[in-house]
Amino acid sequence: MSSGQGAVKVIVLLAVILPVLSGPWAGRTIQTQQVCQHAILLLSCPPGETLDISFANYGHIGTKNCGSAMPPGGCRAPDSLTIVQGMCQGKQQCYVPVSSAIFNGDPCPPVVKYLEVNYECQGPDPCEPNEHDSIDDIWRSAGHNSTGRAEAELLDDQGLAEGWYRFVSEAGGEMPTTCAPVNSCGTRFPVWMDGTVPTVNQTQDVTGCINQGGCCDNTVNLKVKNCSTFLVYKLSPLPAADPSAYCADMFPKLRGAPTLDYHFSQTESYFLCDFDGPTWSNITWVVEWLLDDTVILTEQMPGWVQTAYLDQADILLNTEVSCQVHGHFDGSNVTTVPDKSDPFYAGIVVGPQDLTVHEDGGPANFTVHSTIALNCDVMIVNNNGYLGRPDVLLDQCSLSFGTGSWGIDNPQTVTVWAIRDFQTDGDQYVQIDVIPSAQDCDVTPSGVTFVNVERNVYQVHSRVWRCWAVSCNCGVAVREGDDVITIDMCDGSFGHTAPAVRLKSQKEPAKGMRVTRSRSGRNFKVSLSSGAEVRTDIHSWGVDLHMKVPSDDFGKTEGLFGTFDHDSSNDLRTRNGVISNDPNAFSWSWRIPAGQSLFDSLPDPADTAGQAMTSRYDGSVLCACTTNGPNCGDPNTVPTFRNDFDIDITDTLVQRRARGYLRSDPIRVTDKSTPAARAPFPVGANATWPTPSGITLENATVMCKEAAMTSPAFAACAMLSNVDVFSGVEDCVEDIKLTDNLAFLQQAAMMMEELCREEALKNVTLYDQKDENSTALPPAFVGSSLCPGRCSLRGQCVNATCHCDTGYTSSDCSVDMTKPPALVAIRHGRTCDVRSGVCDVIGAVGDGFLDSRSLRCHVERGSDTARGRQRSAVPATAAFMSFREVECTVDQDVLIIDGNPDENTGIPVSNITVAISNDGRLNSDMLQVTIYDSHCQECDETGVCRPKVNACEIKGFCYSVNGSHPADNSRYCSPSVNRSGWTYRPDKLQPKYIVGIAVGTAVGTVVLVLAVAFILKTKKQKRSVSAG
Repeated sequence: MSSGQGAVKVIVLLAVILPVLSGPWAGRTIQTQQVCQHAILLLSCPPGETLDISFANYGHIGTKNCGSAMPPGGCRAPDSLTIVQGMCQGKQQCYVPVSSAIFNGDPCPPVVKYLEVNYECQGPDPCEPNEHDSIDDIWRSAGHNSTGRAEAELLDDQGLAEGWYRFVSEAGGEMPTTCAPVNSCGTRFPVWMDGTVPTVNQTQDVTGCINQGGCCDNTVNLKVKNCSTFLVYKLSPLPAADPSAYCADMFPKLRGAPTLDYHFSQTESYFLCDFDGPTWSNITWVVEWLLDDTVILTEQMPGWVQTAYLDQADILLNTEVSCQVHGHFDGSNVTTVPDKSDPFYAGIVVGPQDLTVHEDGGPANFTVHSTIALNCDVMIVNNNGYLGRPDVLLDQCSLSFGTGSWGIDNPQTVTVWAIRDFQTDGDQYVQIDVIPSAQDCDVTPSGVTFVNVERNVYQVHSRVWRCWAVSCNCGVAVREGDDVITIDMCDGSFGHTAPAVRLKSQKEPAKGMRVTRSRSGRNFKVSLSSGAEVRTDIHSWGVDLHMKVPSDDFGKTEGLFGTFDHDSSNDLRTRNGVISNDPNAFSWSWRIPAGQSLFDSLPDPADTAGQAMTSRYDGSVLCACTTNGPNCGDPNTVPTFRNDFDIDITDTLVQRRARGYLRSDPIRVTDKSTPAARAPFPVGANATWPTPSGITLENATVMCKEAAMTSPAFAACAMLSNVDVFSGVEDCVEDIKLTDNLAFLQQAAMMMEELCREEALKNVTLYDQKDENSTALPPAFVGSSLCPGRCSLRGQCVNATCHCDTGYTSSDCSVDMTKPPALVAIRHGRTCDVRSGVCDVIGAVGDGFLDSRSLRCHVERGSDTARGRQRSAVPATAAFMSFREVECTVDQDVLIIDGNPDENTGIPVSNITVAISNDGRLNSDMLQVTIYDSHCQECDETGVCRPKVNACEIKGFCYSVNGSHPADNSRYCSPSVNRSGWTYRPDKLQPKYIVGIAVGTAVGTVVLVLAVAFILKTKKQKRSVSAG
């Protein structure tokens, strides 16, 4: 039959067998078939096995000659693999016509093409219940120590039949992927998995390492398949030797993220955290409740209890509630990475947020509802139009929420009408504020509601220094009422400082004022009683400042943060009220004279801001404004607003201020403040494109946009109408222009993520329906894509928690554990005078510090001996301050400055070296600190010391001019006579002094006795008065 009649030939070919002999699983085979155009390809596997297609190409790539030469570069049908997989994947056999019609067109018309397919025949799916065996042995836990067990009691897998297995015991369901120690897993030589877990439904070849003392002394070939909710392993018998067995987990794991629900009845209201994990008796589950990512409550429960409860009275309004769970085997301190639920926004939500009403049309509605049951009054404020009168009318100006009117199914509706004012005023933008406040609402359903009628007053001062050719923030001071808090890293040279946190005010902090630190040490936040927040993001070059103010401060702010009225045109309002077009003139108008900022001095107690806050919290009366008149009472019945995160350091700051520095405290209040006056410096206001390094405007714009697009949340955020995913690009481009530095690229992504998160949590129209009760939860991507610091681009964001790549750690994956920290400076300099400062506490400034139990300070002291200069270790305790600083408290005296030179020898100067390690092994470079006694030594900034000319150093002790011997007043320091020894006082050598003593002895005895008696009597009287 001629080819011109369109005949189709059926050809069955002998497959080309290509064994893959490399890798840990030798013997695996890939089969290849090649069939020319106009034929039919038959793929077939033995009974009981199925096809797994790994490669397919319809075209001509040079490996087979079907009658014509390969075109230059070859040709390929782009959908070849997808089409063949769709026809054959998972089948025992299949037929594929080799024609251009099947592959969506001819990829190279003049050429005779062929189809090439690589495939593998797979056996039954080991995930199926009948295709694997179970290993149910509690002793296989890597956390179990088998030392002391009899030889006959040790597990031994020498006789294990080769096949697929699933670990199902209380030991856990997965093999550990880190070295299991000798004498663990119920055996002598444990086997752990050197490899990674494949993705769902995939099989992977891995290596089993036998630890005979060197972690991986011998190996066996393994396979692992991810069956979605569990793993199965293809195991083989272990070599005949001492007892050896396969290991299971070090800890129990959940089968998914916890779920969070809210429950309310007339008798109780609470949050319910459900999780699914093993129910074994030797497990302890640890449940942590979080508000805005800060742990507020921790509880432990046995393995069979997998539900936790949080009373509604323990939360704060307008916060995110979540729970996270991790577990450990009893007797072990090794725990899982916490699995975290999606957050539940507990507060007031409004939707829709944009309405259009016409003067010649009908009304429009918006709804307000509470996601939880509470007693709350909400004010609605309609701002006037530009003519000074309202443009719209509302059918009500306040809403009341009670225990029966909450949830997405119980919204309260507000109707808006446009006023027919007969004015040709065009389209108007009118803002309607729905104002809930933490002080206005009681989250306890049976509580009493009060409304705070006073204006909130707070101040924020920033301090700047030169960075590159511009100015950057290096510190912030925050004041509300009598509370003043500073976060300052301006004390030192650029790039060589760390933030110092201080509570400067002397009064007890107001209720609701908190200072918190993120676990990574990269962020600090000051939360004020009014609900305002100031967050600082710490960098080596300075700080980023972010401020959030309550809705009732709309239009009431002024200064460098702008006017907060949604009108960017008036943000450059100077101190005298003039709107400027010159950013430099605007910023200089708000410059604070030297010595008058909150960094340098406390405000006058008579200041009106202080009075306002004092009247709020110290005895004032607050009122609930109702239709029947004001209802006033004690403000202490109002729940204190608290919106902190991670680690709360407020109480530590208060204790430090009250009693002075104690070694056990984790936060140091430094006794050295930054100088009030700083010399002005020029900035690069005339920067142009391209930058000195060659970056163009186009380059910078593309890089900043790409940085935003790398965010895992970019796609979801781009769908939100109120979020400009490129909102940070303009600032990012400008920063690159001014600094010629790419360190600011990630700010574009971080700004987008912050705006996206806030919008997703507040916009009720985005909420997901969770159950039959229509309990609304924020969008799932809030928990799955938005993690601290974007996990530093070194990990995956899972359930709002960073899962770091191998070799990286910390809550934001910012620390490389394969490298030591970088130590660049010592806070306050490399010298310390024991007479004027605290020298046993050394602030080590650098980068890459980790807040962990393994954090160590390595301190050594140098001393001169007969064998030359020797160094000896000095005990020291490490305290994590921030990712920029670790504080080392030296636990023994390095100087001896007090004592009797006749009995011992002093040490007036000592050189010590300091290094930091995150894990106790990898040490940073060492920096030297010189500690000295200024009574007889003077040292420069480099640590070079020399004796003072006008002082004495006697057997290592320092004495100033005329200073006496501690036990003999006849000897004193006279540098002009002898700087290294004592000088005797001349008047002690006069003979008449000795005679006078002899003659007056009898009388002197009587006088002495009387004097002693009088002193004793006087002391007794004083004691009696004190006791009374």
